[in-house]
Amino acid sequence: MNRGAQQAKEVSVGKGPKRGSFPLDHLHECDKTVEMYFKCLRDNNNFASKCRKEGNDYLKCRVNNGLMSKDDFLEADMPETNDNAPDLSIEQIKQMKKDRMKKDAGNLKL
Repeated sequence: MNRGAQQAKEVSVGKGPKRGSFPLDHLHECDKTVEMYFKCLRDNNNFASKCRKEGNDYLKCRVNNGLMSKDDFLEADMPETNDNAPDLSIEQIKQMKKDRMKKDAGNLKL
């Protein structure tokens, strides 16, 4: 058996969701709230912590329409507001990520 086939057999499969699959919104009951969330992300350079309220509204819509359980919503532990979101520019965020990656790379040296 060649090495590639052996490695393919050794690949482990991750666990699925605790309670089955993630139900899709076939009836489009939460389209408005998800669009508001995406608009917020676009307006804030995809900085999700500035869109906590919109994300929370979307999850509440899913709970209210039976697309996820209230327990799952509580486990998500999303802050209700954007009050603690840092007021950073996209350039500052990118620089922070670069700095973190450099630090992590430095910690991985053997």
